[in-house]
Amino acid sequence: MFQLGELLAGSAAQAPVVISVGEEEFTAIAHDSRNVVGGEFFVAIRTATGDGHSYIGEAFARGATGFLVDRSIEGLAPWSEAGWGGRAPTVVRVASCREALVEWAAKRLERTELVVVGGSLGKSTAQAAIRAAWAAECGQQVVGNGDRNDSLGIPIALASGPLHPSRAVLEVAAADGREERLLARMLNPRVVCVTTTVDAGALHWRSPAALADQMGALLPGGATLVLPVSDSVLQRRFKEHLQVTFGGLGSGATVQVGPQDIEGRWPGRWRCLVLIGTGRWELPARLHPVVGPPAWGAALASLL
Repeated sequence: MFQLGELLAGSAAQAPVVISVGEEEFTAIAHDSRNVVGGEFFVAIRTATGDGHSYIGEAFARGATGFLVDRSIEGLAPWSEAGWGGRAPTVVRVASCREALVEWAAKRLERTELVVVGGSLGKSTAQAAIRAAWAAECGQQVVGNGDRNDSLGIPIALASGPLHPSRAVLEVAAADGREERLLARMLNPRVVCVTTTVDAGALHWRSPAALADQMGALLPGGATLVLPVSDSVLQRRFKEHLQVTFGGLGSGATVQVGPQDIEGRWPGRWRCLVLIGTGRWELPARLHPVVGPPAWGAALASLL
């Protein structure tokens, strides 16, 4: 759920100006007009390959009822044309659409107990496992973001969730320094979990050290960092540059996740048993062969 009042309060630094008011509550945020099905708040994002302002008419025709823009839309909006007899949608203009979304997301998450998951492989598996076990332990919804893991995707994922999430596990990835800075402004995690640096150079990061620098940028004071116990390169990088608390396998008395809890059932697929107190949950998950459970097991240990 996404509300106009929440956007205006959360993005005050972007000097929002309400041009027109129609609906004040929206089903979701969309930045691609092809994904609009009705009731969404369309955000006109400008990128190197296109300008979302050019698709405002298409989004409106598909049923978008709100628009966030950061330049004039004169001549681009059907409802501004002479002879239009329908109801105008909600339109808000800000200094920067992307910055406004980052600030809004930070506001929505300011009271959320947050775990951030990064790494070159295994992020989605770790996110799903931590969410499932944490929800089972606390008996409450734990918000996730699927693979929408950058500074645009995370706000879009959050907009479809509850207004005031109490707990969240979010996967993150950044292709460059600008993305890192936007994510750091948006997120204030209690735990940062890094899955692995295998093949890091072939993905978003130039090297394991670059991945470590990115995840380090997301660590606020007092946060717990969880690393794979076998990843000496990553651990050395963090020890050299950061003052952090390291979470390790079995660091919490109420959680035990180890190699003995993994049974290979068929090639490339595992069933992980997570033991929390007297509870026991089986979490089927597709894991890359090099991504074992120690990282997310330690994240659970840090939380409970």
